[in-house]
Amino acid sequence: MTPLDGSTLDKLSGEDGPVVGLGGSQATPAVCRPLADMVTFGSSPKPTDVVARTVTQSSLAEMGTALSVALAGHAEADAVRVMAGLRSAVKACGSGFEDDGIPYSSVKAVTAAAKGDEAVAYQMVGEVNGRQMPMAFTVVRSGSTVVTFHAFNVLGDGSAAVPRALVTAQLARLAKAPST
Repeated sequence: MTPLDGSTLDKLSGEDGPVVGLGGSQATPAVCRPLADMVTFGSSPKPTDVVARTVTQSSLAEMGTALSVALAGHAEADAVRVMAGLRSAVKACGSGFEDDGIPYSSVKAVTAAAKGDEAVAYQMVGEVNGRQMPMAFTVVRSGSTVVTFHAFNVLGDGSAAVPRALVTAQLARLAKAPST
């Protein structure tokens, strides 16, 4: 991954956020587990490899928005299953769910700004330390790669959104990358 003009990328560490790519959520109801897994860029089936970065853009930081991007490698059939699970969870979990003691009060589908082979975009609200935290996800499958863009409003006031320019630019770079 390479940064866009006006932004920097930093490795996502355990100090900055959750350990990435784990999956295996125990969220209830169970149909919501793909949403909980995606908070840590995980999935079931598990990715074979994950690269995650925090994106720092001064304009976003000033508004209290934190942004992360992850590329997860899968067998293509597994990547298709990850996307199907997300679509089902977004439809079924509108009134919320709980994972590891964290309540998520709502889940709402939004229009995906991405191309790729398929995309799912949604917003949800989690409660962290008694404070509402709006989150937004755009998840795109390109072949066997699942790209996740995750924005959250650390101030808890307002909403969160994934910048369309970031999605477009990163997917263009992914399309130019040599396949292995």
